[in-house]
Amino acid sequence: MKNYIVGVFSIVLFFSCEETPKTSAQNDQQNSERVLILDTLGNEITIEKSSKIATEKPLVQTCNFGEVTINLEEKNQKLFVNSNCKVVEDFVIDLDAKLETLFETDVNSDGYNEFYCLTKTGNLIAYASYKNKSFGEIYVPQKPSKFYKDFNELKLWEVKKNHLILTFSNGVDNEINVVRYILKEGETGFILEAK
Repeated sequence: MKNYIVGVFSIVLFFSCEETPKTSAQNDQQNSERVLILDTLGNEITIEKSSKIATEKPLVQTCNFGEVTINLEEKNQKLFVNSNCKVVEDFVIDLDAKLETLFETDVNSDGYNEFYCLTKTGNLIAYASYKNKSFGEIYVPQKPSKFYKDFNELKLWEVKKNHLILTFSNGVDNEINVVRYILKEGETGFILEAK
């Protein structure tokens, strides 16, 4: 009798576990749609828009640039940056608004990461690894807020063909906007240039 009860319980558990991923996948499929948008140059882009992307918060507290560990903490509209790098002193960045997102990636595919901070007003702050020995600020002459004044929320960030692509909605009519950046090496550091 005990073997019979254990067998029935195992079968019920097996089928209930098997159904969960299908239901989740079906929900993702139902919540996604394709959206046609224009970038800063007027080029048409089609993206997959889903409620899952909108609710994800890719917040990062620590960035690792090789042996350099950088800790980031936001308090009272200030970003505190400290690291174990002896060459770079700890510093504080005044933010114009609360951080919308903070993420780490390698836009120029040189094998060394950068980290990017985007505020709720569309201000972009970025720092690059200097061959994993040190790190420094990336100059961003054209912030997303320069192109679109009514920055509402970041919907998606991605790196494609060495371009950082930021997709966000504006606060006026929830239209989707895109800004593309390319990371270039300047005379004294990196420049994130809008394309």
